[in-house]
Amino acid sequence: MGKLSKSLLLSMLTIFVMACGGGGQSADAGLDAALDAGLDAGGEDAGGDGGLISLANYCQSLTEAYCEFLQRCPVPGQALDPLADCLEGSRGWCADALLVDMEALGWIAYSPAQADACLAEMALLDCRDFDHAGRDLNGQTACGQVLASLQADQSPCVSGFECLSGVCRFSDLCPGTCAPVVGLDADCSGGQVCADGSLCWQGVCMALPGNPGDACPEGFCAWPLLCRMSGSDNSSWRCAELGLTGEVCGPDARVCFPGLFCKQEQSDGPGLCAVPGQEGAVCQDSSECYDPAGPVLLCSGGTCLPAPAAGEPCEEYSCDQAWCDTQAITPTCVALAQQGQNCSQDSRCLPELFCRDELCQPRLQVGENCALHNWGCVRGLICRAERCVSIGGAVCEPEE
Repeated sequence: MGKLSKSLLLSMLTIFVMACGGGGQSADAGLDAALDAGLDAGGEDAGGDGGLISLANYCQSLTEAYCEFLQRCPVPGQALDPLADCLEGSRGWCADALLVDMEALGWIAYSPAQADACLAEMALLDCRDFDHAGRDLNGQTACGQVLASLQADQSPCVSGFECLSGVCRFSDLCPGTCAPVVGLDADCSGGQVCADGSLCWQGVCMALPGNPGDACPEGFCAWPLLCRMSGSDNSSWRCAELGLTGEVCGPDARVCFPGLFCKQEQSDGPGLCAVPGQEGAVCQDSSECYDPAGPVLLCSGGTCLPAPAAGEPCEEYSCDQAWCDTQAITPTCVALAQQGQNCSQDSRCLPELFCRDELCQPRLQVGENCALHNWGCVRGLICRAERCVSIGGAVCEPEE
């Protein structure tokens, strides 16, 4: 049975907190974080034992357990959504009917006993046992044994998580076909998917540096490492771990988790990852100011204050709910464009719009063509096989 490498908790983190990229897989590979959670080698007890959770209810139950976990253990430096908002925002990736259809076709196997054990683990999980920075502190868990992929290469597929390889290739017809991943130094110029730990770079599968301190001249590292300037003189690019609150950070140490900053006594020395101040907090640098649920903040006169609004001169080339026009004689904040107004890039449009054909237009809905606009789908959808689909959904329906 197929085994996919990402753990449940890292996958859920990817869905709810970060759009992180991992080991070189593309969206078309079908390694969607939501349904990747639990796809592993443990497909025993695939029947529907009485009293155990059914496959039709598993995804929603897992979502509820994870949202409840986030209430107990919020992500450092990130806004904490109310439980109801977390549940509402996660509905798009639960493809319960799709999972049931795939099990009936023999494409995946489901263990209700492991599903119950998984939910019990989530309810008892201690905050200290879950590392939001992506380092796997949990090892093998029941959540990694709930679902198993069964489709071999050349078998039909509709998403990818049903394939032993994790890769579903689509042409002009549905369904797609399970395809193997390709190894290091192999040709990937035709859309082939490189194996975990590698990346398609200039048409060839390139090994990603995977250890802290490894050189990363191309700008990529294996997840959960990040490539950043290193050394006291920022003379080289090297991989670094993500740091949580209180962990050592600096030029030759960890990079702080998004939403945190590195509080240093000296700019070229080590520091500790800390939560930034919100509006009104004392500061020395704008990196010390951040409100995940409020306006863009800058350090002005030693205090965290909102960045300039539309029509005001830019400060540090930053604006709140606007963009900085650096071509003006005095760089000035410009209001985000509304639907139908001219644009040059997505960031010039209101959040619910994107830039297409030099005009701000509504983001794409389910089924619309996103071949030229991979990031043009509405929130909750991704672009797969040139169509906007739900995160937990499929490009087409599985058939006998």
